[in-house]
Order: sequence, then C-alpha cells, then structure tokens
Amino acid sequence: MGNCITNQDDSQPQASSNGKEKKDDELIRFFVTGIRGVGKTTIINQLKCLCVDEPNSYKYYNVDNQEQWVRIIPNEIFPPHEKSKMRNTIRVNILEAFNNMIEKAHELGRVLQDEELAEFVLSTWSDMKSSGAGIYQDVPAYIGDMLSRLRLDKAIDDLLQSRNEYLDMKIDDGTLHFILDDANKKSFWRERMAQIFSDDYEVTTRDIPYSRRVTENQKKNHFRTRSFKIEFNDMGGQRSELIKLPDFLKRFLWGNGRTFVLYVASIADAFENDSSERQRSKLERSARVLDLILSLPTVSECGIMIFFNKYDRYEEIVNYKYQSESGREELADRIGANMKEGDLMKLRRGTLRIEQARELIKQAIEGQFIDICKRRTRNEVYVHYTQAVVRELMKSIFNSVEENIYNSIIANASYIRVA
Repeated sequence: MGNCITNQDDSQPQASSNGKEKKDDELIRFFVTGIRGVGKTTIINQLKCLCVDEPNSYKYYNVDNQEQWVRIIPNEIFPPHEKSKMRNTIRVNILEAFNNMIEKAHELGRVLQDEELAEFVLSTWSDMKSSGAGIYQDVPAYIGDMLSRLRLDKAIDDLLQSRNEYLDMKIDDGTLHFILDDANKKSFWRERMAQIFSDDYEVTTRDIPYSRRVTENQKKNHFRTRSFKIEFNDMGGQRSELIKLPDFLKRFLWGNGRTFVLYVASIADAFENDSSERQRSKLERSARVLDLILSLPTVSECGIMIFFNKYDRYEEIVNYKYQSESGREELADRIGANMKEGDLMKLRRGTLRIEQARELIKQAIEGQFIDICKRRTRNEVYVHYTQAVVRELMKSIFNSVEENIYNSIIANASYIRVA
C-alpha cells in the first residue's frame, strides 16, 4: 500500500516572495468519473482528510487565476460551512435509511412496535424529499432521538442484520457506519447517533468520508507530494453531468502535464439491479459508461485507471450469499456468463472456499471491463481494488504517484497490456 512520505525541508518546493509556490514541478492530472454513487467524491475527501491529519506528508492547495499554487492550512481545508453541510448530509442519509427500512418492513408485512413514530418518520422524509435542494440545509437534532428509538425496534434490527438479502432497501454503505454496532463495541451506534444529532456536533476527519451526497458540476482539487503536483477533476455521475463528458474532456486535456482518466466503479454494484433497466446490474451500466468514455477520441491521449471501489461491501455481500443455495444461484446467474464452466459448477455446488469464490467472482467482473479496454484502447490501463473509507489504501494514490509515476501508477495494481 506504500509507506507514508515525509517531506523533508530540503525537498520542499521553493516558495516565491509573496508566499505562493513556484510552478516548476510536473503536474499530474486525474479526470475522475463514473456513474452516480460509486464513491468518487469519497476518494477525494479521504485524500483531503489525509492532508488535515498528516500535513507533513500530504498537502492541499488552492490554485489562483495565474495558476499559482497556494497551500491551504490543514484546519481550513474543510471550512465551517462545508462541515455544516456534511453534518446535515450525514443526518439526512440516516433519516433516509430509516425511511427505507420502515417501507421494507411494511412491504414484508412486519409490524413495528411504534407505528405512529414510524409514520411520522415516513412523513418527515417525504416532506424533506419534496423540498428538493433544501433537503441538505437543515435536519432538526430532535430527529435523532426518534431514530434511536426506532433503531431498538426488532423489525428494524432484523432488517439491518439481513440487509444483504434486501439490497433494494438502499441503505448507503456510508450510513451503515453510523447505525451498526462495531464488532468490539455493542453501544457503538448509540454513541454515534447521539453525537451526530447533538446541537454542537462538528464532523471530524473520521466521519467525513462517510458523508455522501450527489456531486453537481465539475470540481477541481489540488494536492502535492515531494515532486509532483496532482490535480483531481471530480465530475458528478448524474446523467446530466455525464452527457457533458466529451466537451469537458477536450478542455481537460489542454495544458502541460500527464493526464489520466480515473474511472471509479463500485464492485458491489454487481449485485444490485439498475433502476432504469432492471434486467441488468448497476455495474453493467457502469461498464457501458466506461465503453462510451473510451470511445471518445480525446481519451487516446490519456492513461486509463480503473478503481473498483467498495471492495469491503463486495466481500460482505458475497460472503452472505455464498452461504445458501439460493444465494449461490443468484451469484451464478449474475456473474456466471463470464466464468469458466468448471468454476461455475463449483460455485453453484458451494465446493469452493469462500476466498476462492470471492476471487473467481472478482476476476469475472474485472474481465468485463478488461474486454472493453482491449477493444477500445491501446493505452496503458491500470486496475486497483480499494475502499475509499480505508485511509491506508488511499495513501497508495499519493505514494505511488510519488515513487513511480512512469512505471506503476497505483501500488499493488495489476497492469493490463492491451496492445
């Protein structure tokens, strides 16, 4: 995963007399794209958190109109208004999760202990959702007490424990961090809920990667290692944003420096149906979008990197489904077309070790994307499996760019020759 880089004084970039840093280091540009909800912004936020918590190794910058890089001090990387927005985002996501669990309980014919409270939560979410953009502006702290009471309901707890059986229930994996017990601390969710819905709660770098909201419009983020400037261009995954790709990518490729398309896909999406076309998975739609991107003539000038994000969630789902015959049949139906016949038979029978099953399914999923890359480009293509909420894995982005940008873009990534 790479060791932490410590910037020594003699390796620091020289600053000009006005405090702005010179532009003499090579610039590496990453164009970050992918469908909605795969964790693109989470990756960026985790990198920014590294700049807050380990400022000697990771630095965050603002770039002015003259392309001067000005370092942002750690405690200003996430300004108060942004932290407030993240706090409300976390609260909203938790409220939505409880709304979805209540709806699923009713769909399954299960009765909650306090149906009046459940109906109030449903009504509150409906009112907030209808307000559009205002949904993230303010969530009353008293909502937290109501949700904590619902969390104790057996019907809700049972749904949480069997969440991998009901993937259409749509609980954001970032939200699970706040409403599940820690393996070693049974009161974990109580403490987290009490903190998040308290009047004086302020998000920390521990919580920021779990604050998930839709990214609108393209955003630039600038980082620096000892020798490289790194620019991440984060684009939203909504359909309205994706259709802007061709024109934006042309502008993105202008200027000096090396450019990479960083395509983020959630490997866990292999088990969730696409909302617009139920006969295919969200990951299949993601593969189609990658195919579209690689068909753009401007991409021929870029290196290609694919991040299969949410690998922890992938492992959790496969582990759960592999335990039962019906679950193994579902895995085979979703992935089997890309597996060897002998491996597929073993998967159906359950004769593989769980580690083997996860690896074979992973290879089958990866194969779909590799086939697209081989068909569409002769560029270098790098594949990396990651969990954006795991800090050590995110460090590998910085470390690998610093240590070996020309040979191995991502530490421990697999290199695909597509010539």
